Amino acid sequence: MHLNLQHMSLAAFSTTFSTNIWMYSALRFFRGFGRALIGTCIIVLLMETVGKTCRGRVGFVAFLCFALGFLSLPAIAYITKDSSWRRIYLCTSLPGLIYSLFLYFFAYESSRWLFLQGRNEEAVAVLKKLSSATRRDYLEHIISSGNISLKHEKVKDD
Repeated sequence: MHLNLQHMSLAAFSTTFSTNIWMYSALRFFRGFGRALIGTCIIVLLMETVGKTCRGRVGFVAFLCFALGFLSLPAIAYITKDSSWRRIYLCTSLPGLIYSLFLYFFAYESSRWLFLQGRNEEAVAVLKKLSSATRRDYLEHIISSGNISLKHEKVKDD
């Protein structure tokens, strides 16, 4: 996900320096391709980190932020109306680059995906990082008591 977000942000930033319509079109294509993948990954990671009772509200806030981002585009265009189109691309791509750096340090792999890949210790480490101190102790207690198995068993298709 981090690589995809950085790819998308760098393609948007590079659009500022495009010299012809073919370069511009190719960079916009790569940016759009990355955007579709990021939208899905972010929602899935958000839903995995919150409880069932909060999922609706968290999804609403995520889509609200997405809509507010689109609504900010006319304001950015108005502010940069006396400059070239390249300035608009620069103003809209820099937050994405900053966001990708932010996610690199603060977003974790999906614990569910890690567990399904057999990387159980990493999955537990992610759960511990995301848990409060009380829940972290509870997680340690459950794992150490043997009430939960960290062995992954493949489900057979019938």
